[in-house]
This record gives sequence, structure tokens and C-alpha cells, in this order.
Amino acid sequence: METGQLIEAINHFTFHLQKQHNWQPICGINVFSCLLMAAYASDGNSRQEFLQALCLGDISIRSAARSLKEFIEDIERAGNLVNANSMWHRPDRRLTAQFQDAMQDFKVVVGAIDRDGIARFIYKATQGLIDPDVSVSSDMALMLYSCFYFKGNWKTPFDGGNTFSSTFYTFQGDSMPCDMMTMSDSFDYLETSTYQALILPYELGDMTVSQPHWAALFVLSKNPTEAGLHEAIAGVTQDPHSWSLVFEPCAPTGMDIYIPKFSLATKSDLIPSLRRMGVSSALHPSLDFWATTPREETWISNIEHMVYLKCDELGTEVAAVTECSAEDGLDEGNVHFMLDRPFWMAVFDRVSEVVLCSGVVQDVGGIDRATENYPS
Repeated sequence: METGQLIEAINHFTFHLQKQHNWQPICGINVFSCLLMAAYASDGNSRQEFLQALCLGDISIRSAARSLKEFIEDIERAGNLVNANSMWHRPDRRLTAQFQDAMQDFKVVVGAIDRDGIARFIYKATQGLIDPDVSVSSDMALMLYSCFYFKGNWKTPFDGGNTFSSTFYTFQGDSMPCDMMTMSDSFDYLETSTYQALILPYELGDMTVSQPHWAALFVLSKNPTEAGLHEAIAGVTQDPHSWSLVFEPCAPTGMDIYIPKFSLATKSDLIPSLRRMGVSSALHPSLDFWATTPREETWISNIEHMVYLKCDELGTEVAAVTECSAEDGLDEGNVHFMLDRPFWMAVFDRVSEVVLCSGVVQDVGGIDRATENYPS
């Protein structure tokens, strides 16, 4: 599978899932990676439905997995991003040799189901930003986890001395206090009849390697309603062509920008959204699940996604984890750009165009890390 095909599939899947999920923040490549492992663990209709939802069509699952592994290894070399995967099985359900061989494409840590061990794995893989309350039951046959951590420092940091107290307005018209960062300079900018778009680049990492050019895209709808922002996002993310048309025409423009400091955490059940995307067979007892032996009727009982996103004067941090569990029957003239109401943000690579994390920011409160108590 060519890298371009993979990135197109990841982005198409990300935006389709996000639309089904009411544009809540998700780390699409993280969910994609975990569900591709789940597809490997399945067979028959279950696998086919996963592959269709992942926008892979008739592409070989082994080809997709190897392409994903190579792509992630390439973007990890710059030092901004770390990916870790793990697979935990019930002691009485042995992993088949064929499945263990296939999982080598994901660099998976394998172990017997252990609540504390899983929690430690997630905490370490997300640099302590996600501290989950792992739930384990005796019916769990297999638990798959994919974790991503990203840290990008702005190419031009904001001066903390210029940050000031301001107000952020919600969709409901309520107001909340926020710390507003500001900077005046030339930035890549695009304005259409329906939205404003701003791109802020992150500094490059190891200059000795070919690397991604990570950046943040902020989209502010000219219609301040929730429907207006969703309409603007839909236009931006409709297909790979429309996605490219957002940032490719962005031109350096003298601007006064205002961006709130924020940190947010979300915890989501992805099963309802994935059902609407055609995933059904794997959610019901069947013999499609071949990853463990003895082969018994098994089904996917939980697909949960957690995201932590922080934006401040220095840059952006993203941490994400996806769990998939299977059970058995057991200046004047400058453009003014102020994000003082809900907006859409995407962290992406300008070279490959892959989207790392995206979502609507409608609450700019501050939290230090994601725990089991954050809102769903």
C-alpha cells in the first residue's frame, strides 16, 4: 500500500468518524491503528466491516498494517511523536501463532490481562497525561490498546508577558474567563465567505532526518452558531481534495492573532459512531474472532477513546489512547483573528498532509492531565 493511499484512508476515516461523533476531539490515527489491530483479530464479515469503515476497501490488511508501521516509524524519527501498542489476553485464551506473527507489524507489547500493568503501560506511553481507571472483567478474552503522544513547540512561541485575561463565548451564549495569548506577525492565512483559517507551524526537530512539518490549523466560522461551525468543518473535511484546498492556498499575511490557552480531555464510547459507519458483525457473538484459542463465540464489547489536548504559549501537547476489548460467553491593516468563541483545531503534517488530532474546542478551562473523572 502506497503511503499516499494510507494517509488518504486515515484522513477520510478520521473526518468520517468525527462527523458521526459530533466533531468531538479525536486522534484519528490512534483510533485507526487500534481498529486495524481489531480487524486483524477478526475474520469473515467482522474483518470486512472494519476494513470498509477504515476506508481501506479491497486493500490487503497486511499491506495496510506494514504501510502504517513504516509511516509511523518515519514520523517518529523527528522526535515529536511516540506510538506504543499493547495486547493483553486472558491466561486461559492462548494467542494463535498466526496472530502473534501478524501483530509484529504493530510493534505490540504482549501480556496476560493485568489491570495495573495496563494502567502503567498507558500512563508511560502518554507521558503521564492520561491516567486511566482500567476496567477488567473475567469475561475479557483480549484487550487491545494503541497510545499516541505528541509534543510540538511553536516555531515562534507566544510571549507569556503579553497573555491577558479575556472572555470566551460558548455556543449557548454563556461566557467564561480565559487567558488569551496574542502575537502580531506574518502568518499563513486563508479567508473564504464562510470561515477564516490560520496555520501556526511547530519548530522542526532533528534536522538530520527527513521529517514531517507539523502545524496547527485553526478554523473560525463567520457564522458564530454551532451549525455554522459544523458547516465550515464539513466543507474543510469533505474529502482529501477539500482538505488540501484549505492549507495549500494559505498565504503569508500580516495579522494580530488571539488564541486562548486551554487544556481539555475527552473520553468517548466509539461503538455508536462505528455502528453508523457499518461496523456490526464484530459487536455480536460469532466465531469470526480467531486471535485466541480455543476458538469460541466472541464479540467486541468496548471501543473507548481518550484524548488530552493542551495549547499554551510554548506549543501543543496531545495524548491519546484507544481501547478495543473483546469478550466471550464466559497592526492597522493587519487581519484580526481572535478565537474568543468555539473553533475547530487540527494538528497535521504539511508534507504528508496526515491529520494527527482534530476537534471542536468549546471549553477553554484548564486541566493538568486526563483521568477517569473527565467528562465524556
